[in-house]
Amino acid sequence: MSAKTIDAIASAASHFDMAYRAPDALGDIADDSGRLGTIIKVLTAEKKRLDATFLEQGVDKATGALYELSKVNGGTRWCVDTVALKAAHGDAYGPFGKVSSVRASVRVKPVPRLTS
Repeated sequence: MSAKTIDAIASAASHFDMAYRAPDALGDIADDSGRLGTIIKVLTAEKKRLDATFLEQGVDKATGALYELSKVNGGTRWCVDTVALKAAHGDAYGPFGKVSSVRASVRVKPVPRLTS
């Protein structure tokens, strides 16, 4: 998705009337919610694609004209190995587990600018 497309979607989203509306306009609220949900879904998918592309490059940082991306090492996600737990202790709980995934994420922040 190009920057022009993202800007067009953002511009369309900014034209929604987010102010309170009288109850007789519930259809408009439903339409706005649906439109925004669709925009968010498209942009979320594109954000995930761009983050994955960045992580595939194997670098820790990338700086553009406006934003900087940096790799943030994720934590380790654990799950209980119930087969080993039951084999060792029956139905009692114990300190048995296995690593299910280790995931990195991406942090986005504005590039610092000097102000005059």
